[in-house]
Amino acid sequence: MLLVPILIGLLAFLSAGRIQGEELADDAGHNAALSFYLSTQGEFSGDGISPTYMREPLPIAVTAAHMALFTDISESTGMEQLKADPYYTGQMLQVNLYYAVGLFFSLWWLAWLLTRSHVVAALTIFGAWLSFTLIGRNLSSLLTESPAALTLALASAAAVWLVQTTKWTAAILTGVSFGALALTKAAALYVALVTMPLLAAFLVMCGLASWRRALAILGGTVLAFALTVTPWMTRNYLLFDDFAIAQRGGAVLLARALKDQMTMEEYKGAFYVYAPAAVKRHVFERFLGFEKEDVQPGGRYLRLMRGQPGDIEAAAAGDPARAISFFGKAGALGTLWTKELMDLGKPRHEVDRVQEQKAMEMIKAAPGRHLALTLPFAWRGLWSFGGAARSGVQYLFVALANLVSFSIFLAFPLVAVWRRKPDWLAFSLLGFGLFWFHALLTHFIPRYSQPLIPLAVLSVLVLLHALFVRRPERSRTTA
Repeated sequence: MLLVPILIGLLAFLSAGRIQGEELADDAGHNAALSFYLSTQGEFSGDGISPTYMREPLPIAVTAAHMALFTDISESTGMEQLKADPYYTGQMLQVNLYYAVGLFFSLWWLAWLLTRSHVVAALTIFGAWLSFTLIGRNLSSLLTESPAALTLALASAAAVWLVQTTKWTAAILTGVSFGALALTKAAALYVALVTMPLLAAFLVMCGLASWRRALAILGGTVLAFALTVTPWMTRNYLLFDDFAIAQRGGAVLLARALKDQMTMEEYKGAFYVYAPAAVKRHVFERFLGFEKEDVQPGGRYLRLMRGQPGDIEAAAAGDPARAISFFGKAGALGTLWTKELMDLGKPRHEVDRVQEQKAMEMIKAAPGRHLALTLPFAWRGLWSFGGAARSGVQYLFVALANLVSFSIFLAFPLVAVWRRKPDWLAFSLLGFGLFWFHALLTHFIPRYSQPLIPLAVLSVLVLLHALFVRRPERSRTTA
């Protein structure tokens, strides 16, 4: 058993050495600003003046607490210096060590619950460190994939503990951890609301609880979940008339709805465009007839690729006709509608509702097309392991490991229902739901599925353990 904490300590030490202060921009820069103003002024604001609910609150609150307690950062530091000075960004980024260590301990608990093997736990932790923690942006950035991976692993472990014991304490921890995940990634709110009743129903199906007890457990889980997320959502309702966790859902849905307009040629090409570089070169180009010119200036698939020439200018000007990519067009429409709403005296945050409404109208107009597009976006989100931008033949092995581990993980809920294994269902259902939520309702950039990597690694080891290691029988305790 000492092997695991020693391994965690070693990996934490090695991870600390990989954290480097660097300029924080885009999403990471916005998270830094929110954390700075929350730490120094006690206000969830991106500019220190107006409150916002642009992003989920839990990672911001953790970083703000870290800044206040363990860094030299103060109000006099100033935002520009905070985001650009390696001395300050290096201090701020130490918060990622909390997430890394918390993830390792959560995986230890989860692996133990599923296999009763510390060896499996150690292999899972090391595999997650290699394939997730060492990805540069997860240690040297303030993006929210690291806290999402931690809260997802903890929520999955709590759910496994719940179905194994049906204890009230397990129900409460499951609800709280599901809520913490939703306050880290807002998409988890909707997935959790489906996952909780499914777990309760499966308890009855597997003869682990009566309907009465299952409903009582469900009630306790939902209550704990509601008490975790409702205060923040109520704050947003009172300030913005929006009972939501975060504001950006409309923009993401609009980008996806616009991509529903791709042609059949682009539909086929999306599998090429969204594949890792090594798979593009050594599979699509060598065997399937695709050419690298298809994704270069003048190529056939430019609308599928963000960052085309003129897209930034078109988005800033609110001129969707000038944008080349679907993503650039979504940004331009957002700017255009923002200007129109502000001319009418509406608050800026209203644009997200307009984007969501317009996107839903587009989706409802062609629901079959939207469902068909789920497949290429699931393909896109699948490739979240490191090295996706490198084309060397050795990275084919990384891509293969990526493909196999995610395929096994996404099959786990189906196997769990078939074999009536409630702990496997509890382990995988939340992550499975998040994956398909993004495939259905977002443009699913691979970063969205990065928090699933540790669970995907564990799923391979759990399967191998089940196939080749006889698991000792254990008694089940109930509350």
